[in-house]
Amino acid sequence: LKKSSPLHKMCTLTMIAKALKTTGRKNKGEEVSLMTSMPLMQYFIEERRNEIMECYKGKHEIEADLGEGLEKFEFEITDVFVVYESGGVVVRHSSDLTGKNVILLDAGGLNVTWLTLTNGKADRDRSGINNLGSHSLVSKIQEKVYNATGRTISSADTLACLNKEFEFRGQNANEVNTLVKDTFKDVMKDIVSSIYKKVDVTSYEVFFVGGSSTVYREELTQSLDARAYKQSDDPIFDHVV
Repeated sequence: LKKSSPLHKMCTLTMIAKALKTTGRKNKGEEVSLMTSMPLMQYFIEERRNEIMECYKGKHEIEADLGEGLEKFEFEITDVFVVYESGGVVVRHSSDLTGKNVILLDAGGLNVTWLTLTNGKADRDRSGINNLGSHSLVSKIQEKVYNATGRTISSADTLACLNKEFEFRGQNANEVNTLVKDTFKDVMKDIVSSIYKKVDVTSYEVFFVGGSSTVYREELTQSLDARAYKQSDDPIFDHVV
């Protein structure tokens, strides 16, 4: 899902409308400054950054139901600041990252990215991205379970199972639970392989960030041979600067 796609744009504009409503600033022509993030490897491409800025900058008019019926919002985005995902972590933990070799491993819903800091500086050649985020993982599991057993399992239950908070019961339960675990391990192996193709992890510490890192951390810690591991204290807000 591109940041400039119609769906992503509508979600962003709706959140701006909600912020204006919450702060009592629902006036026509309200001026807004927007900061948004994008995957690291896309951030390095100036054309992609400009695409996002052009997508959002200017006047907007939307209708949204924010709990009190359909309302109309008109506002102008005067400034658009594009940062790379995990930028919030770099800002908040700058003292811990300065001069160090650290891989910021960002597990999100759409993808897994890793920002490699060599001596505290972003190392583009050793950084990367894949499409193995938690949404992709859950879809793979659901497809394998359905093909093998004919059983449909929900995303919520699948994530709960991955977090060891839940086990499937009923029809083909043992097979379903095994498929969840095996598919998860296979995806983790693919993530580890893609990272090692770009960077020698043994020379770095790994800092887990992003909303899905709580699902991925334990298995990746066992598979990556890093110097040390750390988990962000608030992964849901890692992209907030």
